[in-house]
Amino acid sequence: MTMSSSLEEQRKILLDRMEESRRNYRNNFIQQFSSTEISTAVSGNSGAFPRSHTFKLLTQHPYLIGVVLIAALAVSRGSLRNVLKKNLACTKNMLISKVKMLVVPAIIRLFRSYIRY
Repeated sequence: MTMSSSLEEQRKILLDRMEESRRNYRNNFIQQFSSTEISTAVSGNSGAFPRSHTFKLLTQHPYLIGVVLIAALAVSRGSLRNVLKKNLACTKNMLISKVKMLVVPAIIRLFRSYIRY
């Protein structure tokens, strides 16, 4: 019986530790949450969208998006015209291969039907 009572005591001690740990986490979370509420209330943005600094920057300065896009195009290896040419060439090749795949067998069947007669 002493063994089971010893296990029960260990179990109770473990459960008490877990409960204490939960209480500590809960208190820390509540303190952090209340401190962020106070800091946002002081800054005047009480939980308003956007909370991210990046999005705030972009919404407050929308011209930055245009500047970044122009800079990205200027820095890129090829000009926009070269990129469009490459994409059009790729698309053209894909379409030609599709047409060959669909039309050539039909033409072959047509010639075979003429040869039989």
